[in-house]
Parts: sequence; C-alpha cells; structure tokens
Amino acid sequence: ASTAEEVDMPLLAQQVNRMDDIVQHQLKRATHVGPQVLHQPIAVLPMAKRLSSVIQKVHQETLSSVDLVIDDSVMFKGAQEDFIEILGNLLDNAGKYGGSKVQISAVNENLNERERCRLTIEDNGPGIPEDQASEILKRGVRADQKHQGQGIGLAMVVDIVDQYQGQLHILSSKLGGAKIEILL
Repeated sequence: ASTAEEVDMPLLAQQVNRMDDIVQHQLKRATHVGPQVLHQPIAVLPMAKRLSSVIQKVHQETLSSVDLVIDDSVMFKGAQEDFIEILGNLLDNAGKYGGSKVQISAVNENLNERERCRLTIEDNGPGIPEDQASEILKRGVRADQKHQGQGIGLAMVVDIVDQYQGQLHILSSKLGGAKIEILL
C-alpha cells in the first residue's frame, strides 16, 4: 500500500531531468539574438505521441485521455527543443488545469509563401476567462494557485513563439475548456 508521502522515484527523476533540460535549453536560447535560424523539418506526430504519453503518466489521476489529430505529414521547421518546450508546457498546463480530456491537433499551412505549423491544444476543463487570457501569458503570473509552479511556462512559450515570429491565441474549446492555438 502506498502513502501520500511516497514518491515515485523514476517519475521524479524524469521530471528533474526535464527541468534540467529546460534550464539548459533556455541558457542556450539566451545566447541567440534575432530571428530563429530555419532547421530541417521535424515530424510533429512522433514528438506529440512521446509528450502525450509522458503527460498521461504525470497526470494519471486527473487526465483520462489525450487524443492526437495529426497527420504523419505535418512538419515543424525549427529546433526540436523549441517544439518540445512549447508542447510540453501546454500539455502540462492542460493536465493540471484542463479536466480529463485533451486533444492535440496540428496542420501545416502556407502563409505568405512560407509553410507554418498550426498547433492546437484543447481541453474539457473550466477554460480561461477572457479577462485573464493576456495576464497569464506574463512571466510569474498564474491563474490558479492550487498547483505547484512558478508561472513561467506560458511566458516561455510566448518567448519561443515570438522568436519564430508566430502567433498565440487563447480561445474557448469545442470540448468546453481552453483552446490554445499557436502558429509557428
């Protein structure tokens, strides 16, 4: 029988490694100035599968399903670490605040003669009130104080999206909760 004080050591080690990776990635990012250099296209589906599997383990008590609506041909043109940072933060937030169901979708779109990736994360939680949407994108601001965190996840997502000259929108989901739509 397990108690509330017991810690899942492999999960803890995985989260510590993820935090270290985030810090290292952000330190590397700090040395880059100006627009992102274009990289080889990276398949979105394998990254989404991997991250959704991790998030389901981390939030197994509250998250019952993560559905992927992503074709094999969808690509992200940029640094893999950037995509993982964005999707990881958004999925973690959906797992913490979003109810029991999450849907990840991604498509490629041609905009201004440039192929971009549109990533959408939706959940069936309480959603994000319109008056809080712009505030929670700021570093250190958190809409919910019940869960642990520093309020920097969404701010880091905004920073990365800005470096790709992309867009981020917080909307209402057809699932009933929040919908975060990012164009990279």
